[in-house]
Amino acid sequence: MFLNALYSNIIPALIGTVGVIITAFLSVGVVRDSLNSRFYVYADSGHNAKSLFNKAKYNIYIVANCANFLFEKNKTTIEDCLRNGITVNVLLINEEPFFTMDNYIKKGLDNKYHDFSALIDSLNILKSIKSKLKYEGLSVKLNVRLFSSILTASYIGIDLNIDDEGQKGHLCSSLMQVMIYQYQTETKNSPILFLSKKKNRTWLEKYEETTRKLWDDPNNQIITNSLGEYINKLESMNKLA
Repeated sequence: MFLNALYSNIIPALIGTVGVIITAFLSVGVVRDSLNSRFYVYADSGHNAKSLFNKAKYNIYIVANCANFLFEKNKTTIEDCLRNGITVNVLLINEEPFFTMDNYIKKGLDNKYHDFSALIDSLNILKSIKSKLKYEGLSVKLNVRLFSSILTASYIGIDLNIDDEGQKGHLCSSLMQVMIYQYQTETKNSPILFLSKKKNRTWLEKYEETTRKLWDDPNNQIITNSLGEYINKLESMNKLA
């Protein structure tokens, strides 16, 4: 009860603050003129996560509530990235903050009408990717962790923490996609910001630092080798709901 009350109070404040900051940037023309950043929503034809993944040479970070639609649409692309030796790090929220974020986005439906199906779908996709590539005899660099608090945004990071000169002469390859979670707004209609290290170095490094802090949080649960067990746990909780 305490956690639910805490999440309910801090989420509007945190996400509202993010929205105010972005609005301020837009109002003074900082994003448009100085950062050369691009805003989309998932529903826009200009948004294409596949093209973002295909630019990766070393690593991909995916930080999100559950990312089920992202994984469904880009499963084959993620498999190909792993086949090419790219490390894929996935951080999703665990069951404790899941309903709070789900309610925030989905117009405040009561928890009793919710279940963990979306999160289960994502984890099943990751499990199937891992199993398929292992069956092919490949060493799979797929790492999965669970975050125990709310997220104000989702992040896709490409080639994070790579030096300017890269590892094979690839200059400034880091890219990021940041999607803000908004109140009563489906993720397909949420604003997306793209940043490149070449054009937006300062801001990309700020979001890169946030992504790494989230990934390295000591309270994260590592489930890379226990995806099946955690899926079973969520399915059992669904039956009790």
